[in-house]
Amino acid sequence: LFELACRHDLVLRVVYRPGDFVLAGHCLVHVWPGDALRPEGREAEPADWAEDIANAFVAGSRRTQTQDIDFLIDELVEIAARALSPGINDPFTAFACLDYLTGAVAKLSTRRLPPAARRDCHGALRVVSRPLTFGDVSEAAFGQLRPYVAQDRNAALHQMKCLAELTFDVDRPEHREQLLGQAAVLR
Repeated sequence: LFELACRHDLVLRVVYRPGDFVLAGHCLVHVWPGDALRPEGREAEPADWAEDIANAFVAGSRRTQTQDIDFLIDELVEIAARALSPGINDPFTAFACLDYLTGAVAKLSTRRLPPAARRDCHGALRVVSRPLTFGDVSEAAFGQLRPYVAQDRNAALHQMKCLAELTFDVDRPEHREQLLGQAAVLR
């Protein structure tokens, strides 16, 4: 999409992230000709770019692991939540899920995530999206599990241990604050 926006002098605002549910007929991307934001520019013809943009999207009936990190997190959260249910009562499976979630969040904390706004080499805005943030991932991993973990003393202690380990491992102060916030709410 970034290359298309540069090639056709467009600004694109992507509405959804990979894995989001989209109702039929809803808009996936808003498109503005570059000249709408810069009066001295030239107009781009929709025929030049509309089909290329449509072809950049793939829709399916199910979420996939390929581009949807939330899908993988949600699967582990679901397994852990079921393991902690009174009917199953398998805390060690929940602990394993928490360990894998902790490992994923730790790995993500070392990566530079893409920004919401992407600009070309001349500084012109080209693509605006809803990026995945460290806060989104830590909330998905630990916040969704909190109601289930809070009902089981051992699971709560294990999640607190995971959060403590992560807090010491992350390099960025804002990540540390988000993890401390998770721990405070669990406490």
